[in-house]
Amino acid sequence: MIFEVKGIGIPNKGAELMLAAIQQEVLSRIPNAKFACEPHRPYMDRCRYGLLQKIPLRSKSKDGSFLLNLLPKKYIRRYGIVKDKDIRVIFDASGFAYGDQWGVEKLRDRLGSQTKSWENRDKKVILLPQAFGPFSSNEFKDELKKVVSSVDLIFARDRVSYEYLIDEVGENNKIALSGDFTNLVKGSVPSEFPLDVYDICVIPNNKMIEMNAVKDRESYIDLLSSLIQVAKNHGKKVFILVHEGKKDWDLAVKTAEKVGSEIDIYKFENPVHIKGVIGKAKIVISSRFHGLVSALSQGVPSIATGWSHKYAELMQDYGCEEFLVDSPDAAIASLEKLLDDDVYVQVKETIDGNSDRLKQETRAMWDRVFERINAD
Repeated sequence: MIFEVKGIGIPNKGAELMLAAIQQEVLSRIPNAKFACEPHRPYMDRCRYGLLQKIPLRSKSKDGSFLLNLLPKKYIRRYGIVKDKDIRVIFDASGFAYGDQWGVEKLRDRLGSQTKSWENRDKKVILLPQAFGPFSSNEFKDELKKVVSSVDLIFARDRVSYEYLIDEVGENNKIALSGDFTNLVKGSVPSEFPLDVYDICVIPNNKMIEMNAVKDRESYIDLLSSLIQVAKNHGKKVFILVHEGKKDWDLAVKTAEKVGSEIDIYKFENPVHIKGVIGKAKIVISSRFHGLVSALSQGVPSIATGWSHKYAELMQDYGCEEFLVDSPDAAIASLEKLLDDDVYVQVKETIDGNSDRLKQETRAMWDRVFERINAD
């Protein structure tokens, strides 16, 4: 059985972690399953996941996928190409791509222009847990209703996203609530990362600047450097983890320079290694959503800064919403609180209990997904 995975923006490490979660679960149930995606990124980014190539041969008005039938089978196999007709299940794991911030074209191009055709050809189409909304324009609302009518299941990752969907399409048994599904992936610590050295992990995110969640770049660097300095004043060893690309790396370097003392900076290509490293910290300070998921799902108390509703909903899921901060004073106060041993133990117990519950919810989500896949 071949599964197509949409919305995986390699080399986005959160997206790659979602892909790892999908492959882990599917292969545990269907050991000979194969996976495909459209080749929007360089081949070397995809090959380590064993992804077959689904060549996009369509435009807004025409579908040219029949042209692949002209290729001899030996070339199809040799170059790892998969035909659309051979795909049985389509997973959308976009994370957060459908809402006013992204525009209606993304929803239309990725799903809306094809969902009816997929339904007619008896493909299973499932939107795995992700954030949605808001949806303001009538054009967006119409496109959303079209998608919902043709897909099999949609999982909103948080209560706000769920309500955005229900407000537009009404109560629907296709739409369910389930948290981020990377929580079942076990991290692995790479050999080059020293164990038992660091106390606090800081994960920057340039989107905090791009999405105007902070006043400007300098104020964000000031925030991160102030937190690191507070930690150092308490005798804690801090490292910066670059979760994404060059912009985050530049932020990390500037933050370390602002602190004025040597701060180790790490970057890893494997998202499972990133999760493993995060799990070794005692406290995580993160502006990256999946940095937070990786911390909280492993019972690591965390301080969050964020740029959308998904951060508040995540922190609430783990019972630590008070540690979502929106100012330097609040951030420093939260860190001081977690550095108190008694408070730390209480917060960790809360996170651990909610983590167990959320993992059970993810298992139940996957059971429902495969019940639908195996139906009919």
